[in-house]
Amino acid sequence: MNPRLCCSALSLASLAFACKAEAPLSPEPRRDVMTASVAAAVEDPFTALITVTGVIDPGESWVSGGGTFHSRGLVLTYDMSGDIEGSGTLTQSVNVNAKGVGMTAGPFQQTATWRGIAGTISGQFAGHVADGIETSTFVAQGHGDLEGMTFQFRFSGPVPAGPFAVTGRVISHGP
Repeated sequence: MNPRLCCSALSLASLAFACKAEAPLSPEPRRDVMTASVAAAVEDPFTALITVTGVIDPGESWVSGGGTFHSRGLVLTYDMSGDIEGSGTLTQSVNVNAKGVGMTAGPFQQTATWRGIAGTISGQFAGHVADGIETSTFVAQGHGDLEGMTFQFRFSGPVPAGPFAVTGRVISHGP
């Protein structure tokens, strides 16, 4: 079991035990509410390719003691092709040590067309760099005609410019 979930469940159980509820707790969850929430979401897998197309702003970079490279505010443009088509920008913060191991993170936004539906997506990404390969995870919300959709994906490819192979899923939240 996931340790965070286990701790959360134990904390809730302890809180429920410590609090004196005025009304008794129902022994059965309300299945109508739970079923409706679960049934409303639909997950669809997708694959794509991200190619870095340019640098809008090089941001600020420096090397600290021990040879660690730092970058803040690097703004890149990219194209995504495959099951999702579009282009976007991401603002990257990077910390990579002298051995080439480090992290990257920041916000991103892009135009996106998914199954003929066009709009924009925006969110956050975070990743790891090692042996010349970046692997990052992205989570975004849809806007415009993509409203109500969550985009979760992961990419992996050679730094600095890829191309990056993308696998992910689109979660459509029902009405």
